[in-house]
Amino acid sequence: MFRPRAVVSPEQRTELPLSPFQRRRLAGSWVLPFRDHILPLIDEHAFAPFYHACFGAPNRSIATVVGVLLLKDFFDLSDQEALEHFAFDLRWHLALDLDNDKASCCQKTLHNFRVLLRQHDQTRLLFEQLTDRLLALLDLDTSRQRLDSTHSRSNFAPLKRLAIFCETSRLFLRRLQRQHPLDYAGLPEQLRRRYHSEQGNKTRYHGTSTEIARRRLAVVARDLFRLVHAFEPHHDVATWREFATLKRVLAEQCEVTVEPQQPQADDDDRALGPLPVRLRQPKEVPASSLQSPHDPDATYGKKGQGYEIQVCETLGNKSENPDKPELLTHVEVTPSCHNDNRVTLPILKNLQGRGIQPVQLETDSNFTSSAVVKEARELGTDVNGPVMGNKDLPRADEVTLGDFHVDFKEASNSRCPAGQPLSQQTVSSTGQVSLAVLATVCATCTLAQACPAQEGKGKQKEERVVKTTEEELICAQRRRYETSEEFSKRQAWRAGIEATNSELKRAHGLGKMAVRGAERVKGAVYLKALACNVKRVTVYLGKLAVGRKSKPKIKAVANAAAAGEPNQTREGDGLDSSPGS
Repeated sequence: MFRPRAVVSPEQRTELPLSPFQRRRLAGSWVLPFRDHILPLIDEHAFAPFYHACFGAPNRSIATVVGVLLLKDFFDLSDQEALEHFAFDLRWHLALDLDNDKASCCQKTLHNFRVLLRQHDQTRLLFEQLTDRLLALLDLDTSRQRLDSTHSRSNFAPLKRLAIFCETSRLFLRRLQRQHPLDYAGLPEQLRRRYHSEQGNKTRYHGTSTEIARRRLAVVARDLFRLVHAFEPHHDVATWREFATLKRVLAEQCEVTVEPQQPQADDDDRALGPLPVRLRQPKEVPASSLQSPHDPDATYGKKGQGYEIQVCETLGNKSENPDKPELLTHVEVTPSCHNDNRVTLPILKNLQGRGIQPVQLETDSNFTSSAVVKEARELGTDVNGPVMGNKDLPRADEVTLGDFHVDFKEASNSRCPAGQPLSQQTVSSTGQVSLAVLATVCATCTLAQACPAQEGKGKQKEERVVKTTEEELICAQRRRYETSEEFSKRQAWRAGIEATNSELKRAHGLGKMAVRGAERVKGAVYLKALACNVKRVTVYLGKLAVGRKSKPKIKAVANAAAAGEPNQTREGDGLDSSPGS
């Protein structure tokens, strides 16, 4: 039964007995800002559909459960470690606004609540709603944002090609032995022992040398075919997840042939005879292929096995106040085998729907293409990033297609590099754009020799013409912009998100997560990103509460001391010169 948390006013709140030392240590920490600012922003009624309106035992306080989950990722703890802090840490009691006699929660409560969050897609909504409220709380500017991706791996061991075959077969044989022992006993003994010990926890071929592994790959491919062929008619076994994994590995890693493939004389399965299956070459195996039977959703990309996490955060809020935080506005889990430019437009549309769409978005080359830049402009965002490819950037004295100003909405505004009006035609069927200037005008132009315009033909005989497409034009203009000082400054701002990626991995455990499967990974990523936002906000509000000065002020004092200038620091500046401060 749904029961909202009883809100206690500050006057009615029971004050915990704290010594003067504890109160000094508490001042400026994350604890009181979490209690006074974060807890009130958690909308418990959004989770009411999880529970029956009238029947059942009252639910545990949702604000408390969400708070425990946030603090768990705030400090990168396991469930058991988080519950230990929840039970005995006085700071957690203060932050969650609990009395000591009401601090009770179990691991099953956390587990069940995370399951409900995944089933109702509430983890994403929790991140977005609470983040939007934090942005409004601090009045952060969202007109400038930056976007990047970082790699993450779920809780599985990296496997090479031979180990993928062996581990997939072992898991299938282990379940077969438990549920259908007679069918298991009917398999050739040498096939069973190649992958499965009596305890079911060993793989004989695992960890072999490269040279031996190449020879044995053909053996395990034929064994996989034997298992699939033998149990495909079995109605019960054919519905198992382990059997579906067998079939997937066979389809991705092997090719069924017309002629049976004869084992070599020293192959371990030579007594079992030939089979019509051969191993694919490594280049023929798709990057979306199975990387581990323990996590079928993980794929392979240029950064390795696992998932790509797309991270977008605000930019430029530290210009006025160096202590003011930047917040993550969007996180998303995508397959490692996908290109990053697939996500740029969906992210912008998500931010647009939440009312925090940026005017400028700083990215790297993986997120940009001419088509993406064009569509983003139509949405109202200037996507800025280097052009992908090894083509040299234009020189300052070089005239390129990027120097043409073309207005597709109002053709009369189009100009050539010399500022002369252009006649502009677009073929809708092919997308080709024709830009023309009178040859008599070009004859007296100082840029005529370097200009890419060519003499026209037919009806355009008296003109000099450039034929291109809108995508080529956008690409050329971006290459020209890439040579400007403004572009360099904007890209310098983009580099700051690398520190955010590092923070998420090292402080919040995003690099190697303790879950498997895409849905669980998504839930964990949203909670970790939200915990990062909460940490930044509470640290900032803690500094404001005690009137601490920003780091540049401290650095300025240190520089003055190094230069031999008198220290002008007065009491109340927030600087403590005592030993051990």
